[in-house]
Amino acid sequence: MVSSTSPHSTTEDSTASSSPSGASRGSRVARRSVLLGLTGAPAAFLAACSGGQGGAEGGSSPKGSAKTSPKPAGPPRVTVEPAAQTQQVNPVQPVIVRVSNGALSAVTVKDAAGKEVKGRIAEDKASFKTSSRLEFDSRYTVSYTLAGGQTGTAEFSTTTPPMQMDAYAYPGKGATVGIAQPVEITFSEPILNKKAVEKAIEIESTSGQKGRFYWLSDTKARYRPEKFWAPNSTVTIKFRMFGVDVGNGMIGNFDADHVFHVHNDRHAVVSDKDLMLRCYIDGKLVKTFPTTLGNPRWPSADGIFPIMDQQQRVWMNASTIGLKKGDQDYYDSNYYYWASRLTSTGIYVHQVAESLRTALGRDRVSHGCVSLPEEGAKWIFDNFDPGDYIEVRDTGNGTASMDKGFMDWNVPWSEYGT
Repeated sequence: MVSSTSPHSTTEDSTASSSPSGASRGSRVARRSVLLGLTGAPAAFLAACSGGQGGAEGGSSPKGSAKTSPKPAGPPRVTVEPAAQTQQVNPVQPVIVRVSNGALSAVTVKDAAGKEVKGRIAEDKASFKTSSRLEFDSRYTVSYTLAGGQTGTAEFSTTTPPMQMDAYAYPGKGATVGIAQPVEITFSEPILNKKAVEKAIEIESTSGQKGRFYWLSDTKARYRPEKFWAPNSTVTIKFRMFGVDVGNGMIGNFDADHVFHVHNDRHAVVSDKDLMLRCYIDGKLVKTFPTTLGNPRWPSADGIFPIMDQQQRVWMNASTIGLKKGDQDYYDSNYYYWASRLTSTGIYVHQVAESLRTALGRDRVSHGCVSLPEEGAKWIFDNFDPGDYIEVRDTGNGTASMDKGFMDWNVPWSEYGT
């Protein structure tokens, strides 16, 4: 994709002149103009009268006001932007043709298939400018004719796929999620011009809530309002990325509206004090289940955990957390049912292993998971969706970091996006 442009350079010649400029990832393509000197246009000369010497009655010129002859206008000179043979031109860059000492009578800008780009000649006939944007990965020919019959052409090409930037949003288009679901946007290329990208992405809610971006890395950003999304609202992500220079020569290649929906308030709160999980729908307590949390060697963290995804069963293997047979906390690999994932590191709400069922509501025996009786895990699985949240309280172990899942709500608003 094309980088931001540099000031024009202008060369003079009797024919169209330019030097090819290649572009590679990490380099910026200079935006140039080419000056076309046209032959065959007669130079115009103006004769100047000189006054003779006069006497007292004569009309002599005042002292110091001698007249000089104007310089000849010279042949017409034409500049085209982008310059001939320029590559990796940002498609939002307009095509401009200018003439001095002459007038434009016709200008066309066409792609390789002959499709013409809209544009118009100014009233003074001294310039032309396109009014519609170009396409990516295309070659264009600029052709012009002057009032005196002189003609000229210049060709250039626009940003190729290796220099284009895509982006992907979660929740998916048309999805329905819970009130605690942040927006997550993943970019195909590192974003160096973050402010330009934030400006090009507008996120609106029918609730009127405004939010902030939080950059986890150069390729991933989150967005949330100060408080949970309003229940039963709709959120629209308006991407206006076409032609946005994101840095390092990469150019955004699309515009799109991305809509998702937020359903009613569904969440659960589990306290380490009494090891009970309480489920709320629209603020009303509807279910209570005994639970167990992480043991002292594998403690559970406090905080708000939006559900990331859900599986009817998930295979758990102690080796994935560094345990081997014979270790104190080793467990046999097995399927665990009615699993709602809370972190990217393997913390779930799930059905407790049968051998540990007696610990529910009494002891802390898990490896950080929120383990429930089968009826409790299945109730969460059936009634909660991604974006609904589990809040863990009173462990005293701090909160999980942002890279472990959708932990955005555990970052104070005064620090979010700063």
